[in-house]
Amino acid sequence: RPGEVLVAWADDRSLGDAGMVDLFADNFISINHGKTDTVLSREEDRARFQQYFDAVKFIKWDDITSPTIRFSEDHTLAYMTIDKLVVLETKDGTGKVFEETTHYAWVSIFRKQKSGEWKIECVASTNEPETMKPLWRYDNL
Repeated sequence: RPGEVLVAWADDRSLGDAGMVDLFADNFISINHGKTDTVLSREEDRARFQQYFDAVKFIKWDDITSPTIRFSEDHTLAYMTIDKLVVLETKDGTGKVFEETTHYAWVSIFRKQKSGEWKIECVASTNEPETMKPLWRYDNL
């Protein structure tokens, strides 16, 4: 069943894995920060994601509400809405460690490929401004 496929996809995404780029359609579009971007190359996108994942440590990746999944009548298109609270550790330019908390919400639009595999064609994302607080740690001294 199509719903099971997308639920499994949502549950199976591991944090810190730039391989998620392989789930993007060739004509993937990202809408974020008031801009629409298309992927120039998988290699560039993979490098961008990996650079991000290498720079942060996830503390929380929690659903605020359960994902909602809807399908077109012919089951070739679907969308999934996500509402997450993300807490991570990151470093500023001086190496001081901060905890960053951001509330994200996004919609992912999927298309079923001729192979039967689902690919993400578009992600439209928004977030509430993050809050950052310094963490007291020995490596912050």
